[in-house]
Amino acid sequence: MAVCNSVKFILAMSALVFFTYCVLASEEEIFEAGLDYLILEGELKRPDTEKIEVVEYFSYGCVHCFRFERHIKKWLETISEDVAFAREAVVMRESAIPYARAFYAAEELEVTKKVHDLMFRTIHTERTSMRSDDRLTTFFEEQVEIAPDELLEVLYSEKVKDRILATHEDFDVVGRASVASTPQIVVDNRYVVTTRTAGSQARIFQIVDFLVDSIRTETESSRTEQAEPAL
Repeated sequence: MAVCNSVKFILAMSALVFFTYCVLASEEEIFEAGLDYLILEGELKRPDTEKIEVVEYFSYGCVHCFRFERHIKKWLETISEDVAFAREAVVMRESAIPYARAFYAAEELEVTKKVHDLMFRTIHTERTSMRSDDRLTTFFEEQVEIAPDELLEVLYSEKVKDRILATHEDFDVVGRASVASTPQIVVDNRYVVTTRTAGSQARIFQIVDFLVDSIRTETESSRTEQAEPAL
């Protein structure tokens, strides 16, 4: 009799646990503007894209950006084809200019994927400053076989200068919605998510996914309305 009662108790508890799990799984968290994310009030000068663009504003000198990389990599494994991800290097103080130059030079030379993680690790794990031209030229030559003269030409090119200035103007708009700090995530040139609004770095992409889903639903609804014939 005791065994029978024990079995009934275990089955009842299992059913309760399963029911609780189903209820929790069905309750999608709703994030609020002004609390979990912020709304941009200005316009960003970014190129048009048919995809939902998610942009990280960062700096190689920012240790929080270094720690945020693992969350970015994990999230990038999950994104759909209608989502595009980009990075922009921010200059909030003069000492960050060489890091922004290095990032945009790598972009122009199409070696970002090869040097991005290494740059972060060199600065924050090996604790080596990469602000001098000598350090940067040695780094690029050793890691991706870019000759020093070629790198210097790109580092101080008009293209790199223009990209730094364009990002500075855009980040000024982003900073008006939040606090000028890094990392910050901008979704579809409309919404800003920061560690402060999210509460933690780990929660940032939960909010980003919520916004992406909302934008996707909004876009699909708009297309349906346009496709419906007028009565």
